[in-house]
Amino acid sequence: MGDILHGQLEQYENFLPVVVKNKKGDTESIFINLWEKGAQIIGVLHGDESAIILQTPRGNLECVYPRKLVLTSIVNALVQGRFIDALLMVRRHRIDFNIIVDHCGWQAFIESAADFVRQVNNLSYITEFVCAMKHEDIMETLYKNYTSLPCIKGNKVIRQREPKSTNGDDTVYSVLLAIRKALEEQIEETPARELCILTTLAKSSPPALEEALRRIKVIREIELSTAADPRQASYPSSEESLKHLLWLSDSDAVFEAALGLYDLNLAAIVALNSQRDPKEFLPLLQELEHMPTLLMQYNIDLKLQRYESALRHIVSAGDPYYEDCMNLMNKVPELYPLGLQLIVDPRKKQQVLEAWGDHLNATKCFEDAATTYLCCFCLEKALKAYRACGNWMGVLTVAGLIKLGKDDLLQLARELSEELQALGKPGDAAKILLEYCVMLTMQLASWSMQGIGKRL
Repeated sequence: MGDILHGQLEQYENFLPVVVKNKKGDTESIFINLWEKGAQIIGVLHGDESAIILQTPRGNLECVYPRKLVLTSIVNALVQGRFIDALLMVRRHRIDFNIIVDHCGWQAFIESAADFVRQVNNLSYITEFVCAMKHEDIMETLYKNYTSLPCIKGNKVIRQREPKSTNGDDTVYSVLLAIRKALEEQIEETPARELCILTTLAKSSPPALEEALRRIKVIREIELSTAADPRQASYPSSEESLKHLLWLSDSDAVFEAALGLYDLNLAAIVALNSQRDPKEFLPLLQELEHMPTLLMQYNIDLKLQRYESALRHIVSAGDPYYEDCMNLMNKVPELYPLGLQLIVDPRKKQQVLEAWGDHLNATKCFEDAATTYLCCFCLEKALKAYRACGNWMGVLTVAGLIKLGKDDLLQLARELSEELQALGKPGDAAKILLEYCVMLTMQLASWSMQGIGKRL
């Protein structure tokens, strides 16, 4: 106690100093909050309670729960596989739910997800846990200074501190996927279970809204079915399910996910339940409804920026929409390889290759542009592309394919030599002069002598 009063805390790990600036903000003081000066510890509750009983000088008995003892009890319960006890302590003391996942690492939790769901067996608690999932390892951030206990299982240390993984989005996705599978395997079908599963889909990272809407679509089809379906009692109503999903997610994202399923009726229901103005969505849905199926899917893909899917649909629509196909590939150049796979007409393939070469040439990828031009037999463009990147061997090779005249080839070789000399490549310039210019000059001289001989 004397060390605490005099601020000599370096030798104690259980006390954390509090640093506070004064009103002016220029000086700092370090102090520790005591419960009450003169209070005495008269008892400790054993087990998971982690409680300390204090008696103040006035005689009052107070029960406190030091955060470090609480965290230690929670970690001990998790190490022993008592998930329900750990979860109850987390809820009672308002501890971050991520400690259940992070104490041994999310990979270890995934292996125990089925056991976790079976022990808890309370869909409200599981839903609360799912909604509280974060993208961080709180044992390295929030509770780093409170506990450093490893996860011990079978007298072996599983984790002292795992290296930082992996993407936080992958962690949340993997954990919620394991919870969802465990729910489907361990919990009987009830409306509450379905809502909990929808929660895992909505809170996944990224949110699996399309899969959630597919489940709601199945419920809606069961409701619209004329025959009595025994499964109906195991599901909530489609309206309740949709409202639950909208409560957990952004309404615009849910509407776009409904469009992505190409179900205009479902998209309209989503829009109405999200209290959107009909003037915002009805004209769009009516316009899409009057289109052929492939064109409707193409336009929806364009709106959602799913360009690969849009290209597949517009190619499937046939030759009348070939121009739209080319416009899409010119707008999104990354689609050229996919377009070459989808288009079977050789003449159109050559047009796609030429357009791709033009794009590469415009972005100054001259070597790739020249190769692409050669694939579609655009030799003049290939020669210019090789010349732009300084590949003199490619230029002269293509010149041979074009079958330039001897005079033109000699002129081209001289121009290339001058260009390479200006670029600081005297070796290549000399090689062109020796291998092409001298040889062509000697051949031309030979032809001239032969002509003179014939005249004589």
